[in-house]
Amino acid sequence: MTEDDKIKLDYERTAQYFFHLADVRFKLLALLPIVSGTALAIIPAHFRPPETLALGVLGLVVTTGVLLYDQRNSQIYNCLVGRLNLIEEYLRMPAMREEKQVGGAFLDRPGKAQLRMLLRVIPAHHGLGLDLIYSASVAAWLFVITSASLQLLGFGPETKAALLFLLPAVLGVVLFRNLRRIDQESNWEGKLPGDVKARIDKTVSVRSPSKPLEPTAS
Repeated sequence: MTEDDKIKLDYERTAQYFFHLADVRFKLLALLPIVSGTALAIIPAHFRPPETLALGVLGLVVTTGVLLYDQRNSQIYNCLVGRLNLIEEYLRMPAMREEKQVGGAFLDRPGKAQLRMLLRVIPAHHGLGLDLIYSASVAAWLFVITSASLQLLGFGPETKAALLFLLPAVLGVVLFRNLRRIDQESNWEGKLPGDVKARIDKTVSVRSPSKPLEPTAS
């Protein structure tokens, strides 16, 4: 197997790994809001406070576990995008935009400057969507836990009404802001570290830009 064959095989396997992670993420996002919303509607009305509290804690633990799994998934996901960018740069594939010398399925992905804006202020970004869904799901389970806890502690209707919405909302916002901070500090999707970029530039300088590697037929 030649060096070029190894690089093309690396690209194919890395892309398969990437799409596998994307598929797992999509399935989790499809399931989690449905489960959390159903629990919020059914559990408080059909179970006694002790049972509601136990189910709420269980749901919160499971949701937190899925959130931790997705955070690791996202970290690997971003690293795979970086590796695919690296290989596409090495392959010297043609670019879709004139300002770029090389391109590919991942190098040509729209950057932050091309993000769509919902209502002109909300960027349509994967990370933001994930953070909203997980924060809302955690807040839903906190609502269930708070409702059961206040009933067990014997709080009056007025105090219960205030705390029932205030505590889950505050903790949900705190979680959302924390997730956004993590994304902004760790997300290097679409970018190559400076030392890697320099090494790639040095490697591809021996190639003729007019003779890129032929991609493997799929």
